[in-house]
Amino acid sequence: MRMALELGELVGDDWREWRYIDGLLYAPGWRRGLHPGEILAIPYLYALRASCERTERELRAEVAELEKQRAAAEGDAARLRRLVHDQARCAWLLSHCE
Repeated sequence: MRMALELGELVGDDWREWRYIDGLLYAPGWRRGLHPGEILAIPYLYALRASCERTERELRAEVAELEKQRAAAEGDAARLRRLVHDQARCAWLLSHCE
């Protein structure tokens, strides 16, 4: 037996155009209905979203810190290359002064 209800008529205007058909809840304009498990999962989906957003913020902060460290390391590497170059030049000059 097919059962269909227009929820606005049953529970009020906030639910106008929502439909309950054969055990599924249909939002206005939706072609696919939601079964009870999907509706019960909504609070968990919000919690998962919040957790993912928090993790994203933490990872972005970590990436920013690592970018600072990389920039500092590149500066250190450039200074070391200059020192090695200067040391090699001094060694060459000393070897030709004798």
